[in-house]
Amino acid sequence: MKKTLLTLASLTALLNAGGDIAPIDNGPVCGLYSYTYMPNSGVEHPCIDTGIANPFDGSMLLHKKVLFHASLYFDNGTLSDASQKALDALKQKIAEQGGADYYVSIVGHTSGYEDEAHAVPLNGWSSFWQNLTERTMTREEAASEVNARIKEVYDAVTGKTGVGRTRVYTENRLARDPIATEATDEGRARNERVDIALYE
Repeated sequence: MKKTLLTLASLTALLNAGGDIAPIDNGPVCGLYSYTYMPNSGVEHPCIDTGIANPFDGSMLLHKKVLFHASLYFDNGTLSDASQKALDALKQKIAEQGGADYYVSIVGHTSGYEDEAHAVPLNGWSSFWQNLTERTMTREEAASEVNARIKEVYDAVTGKTGVGRTRVYTENRLARDPIATEATDEGRARNERVDIALYE
C-alpha cells in the first residue's frame, strides 16, 4: 500500500475548517533502497524522477539473488576505463545466464551536496562540517547531475550490453548512501558513483 504525507499547514487548515483529512500524495516511493536497511521503519523517500520510466517496482529485486555488482565512475563526464571493463564483465555475466530470466538495477549516488541558502552556522561543529564541502549546489542541481550519469550508464547497458529496457530499474539516491568519508576529496570522489547490479 502506498503511503502518503500530510503537511502541517494542510492539517491545521483542515482541522480549523472541521473537514476530513485528505493526505497529500507525494508520488511514487522508491522500492529498491527504501526498505533495504529498515524495512519496518515506516520511513519512505519519494522517488527522484530519473527521466527513465521504470518497467517494474524496484522492491521486487530485494527478493532476487545478486549475481554481479560494480560501482562505476566517471572521468571528465565520461565512463572511466575501469567502468567500461565492468560493463564488459556485466555483459559476460548475462551471457552466462543463457536463457534464464534476469534484471539489472542502475542506482546513482553523489557526494554530500550543500545548498548555500541552508548553510547557517549553528555552532562550531556545524560550521566545521559545512566547510568540508567545497562546492555548493541545490538539491535540484545535484539530482540533475546524478541523473545525467544514470542516463549514460543506462544507454551503455541497453546498448553495449544489449539488455532489454523492460529488465532495467533506475533510481537516484543523491547523497543518502555514502561508501566513503565526505571529509576528503578522495572520499567524495568515491561517493559520486553509479552502482549496477545483476539479479536472477
